[in-house]
Amino acid sequence: MTTRNGNASTQGGLGFVGALTLVFVVLKLCSVIDWPWVWVLAPLWISALSFTALFAAVVAGAVVYVLVSSATPDRPRRAVPHRRRSRYGPVGKWGYRHGVDSHPPAADGDDDERGRHGGTI
Repeated sequence: MTTRNGNASTQGGLGFVGALTLVFVVLKLCSVIDWPWVWVLAPLWISALSFTALFAAVVAGAVVYVLVSSATPDRPRRAVPHRRRSRYGPVGKWGYRHGVDSHPPAADGDDDERGRHGGTI
């Protein structure tokens, strides 16, 4: 098999389960062990059962997730309503931050009700 850049690559080989099964079969055929064939081939069926159980658990989890998510009522996407941003940026129209800087000047140019901008009341 060749890869995209043209180098030959080999994959595969005997994994742990295959090697253990091969060792058990050789030992059984040489009469070193006197196990039934079910236990000689146990690495194969135990790994197959483990994979099947893992797959079944993933599928069961997905089914439970779908059932639970479809049973709950729809919630709004955001718990906090979206705040509108001012077109003036982080400061207000008159260049102050509400509640932090001084009060803006009155619209008519006279003193405001607080008397901060000079003049007489």
